[in-house]
Amino acid sequence: DTVVVVASDLAEEDAVAKPALPEAERVRPMRDLLCELDPAAGATFSGNFAQLRERLLQMDPLNPQHVARVNRAEAEFWRLSTGERIGDSTDILGFECG
Repeated sequence: DTVVVVASDLAEEDAVAKPALPEAERVRPMRDLLCELDPAAGATFSGNFAQLRERLLQMDPLNPQHVARVNRAEAEFWRLSTGERIGDSTDILGFECG
């Protein structure tokens, strides 16, 4: 199992954030899965993380093994999303939940 933890703390005045990888790199596990399952769609799909996850799940939503594969790819997306941001908490805590 994978758990995502988000923390919102006050930053020190001289703090420097450790940014996450660019989204194109973070979605690679999900895009690779789409390419494996539907090569034509994988080559042309240009959606964001939530759209990519939705596309993958729509392929076989009642198959537990398929959903588990999508979940593993999503877990890798979140692992690759590790990083820090410094900014207003209303901007940081808002996220795309798909």
